[in-house]
Amino acid sequence: MREDHFVRTHRRNCEGRYVVSMALNKDPSCLGNSKDIAIRRLNSLWKRLSRDSSYLSLYVEFLKEYEELGHLERVVESSEPPTHYYIPHHLVLRPEKLTTKLRIVFNGSSPTTTGISLNDILLKGEVKEDVFETISF
Repeated sequence: MREDHFVRTHRRNCEGRYVVSMALNKDPSCLGNSKDIAIRRLNSLWKRLSRDSSYLSLYVEFLKEYEELGHLERVVESSEPPTHYYIPHHLVLRPEKLTTKLRIVFNGSSPTTTGISLNDILLKGEVKEDVFETISF
């Protein structure tokens, strides 16, 4: 099933990387409204970041990078597609780290207005019994 999904949905981007659509076990139309909770969490995040300009700068850079990579896009309210999902996210701040002081965590388990989350409709993969055998050199 997963191999079939890969074969049907994969493509290569301009950098030669594989892009595969999410494997869903239900139609995404079963998801309710996620915009309100995502906006509430975003507003809370902006409030938190307004107290520290260095973290605010890191967050803005993250948004720019994800937009450039095509991982997110700005949405004009009048052009929202009929089926859409806003994924809430939050920050993990780690000031003691030298390289990654800020990490973004996307919350796919946040329920929509129907009580169903993105994680609920994602096809679950099987767990490999012997991971060490799989990754051995």
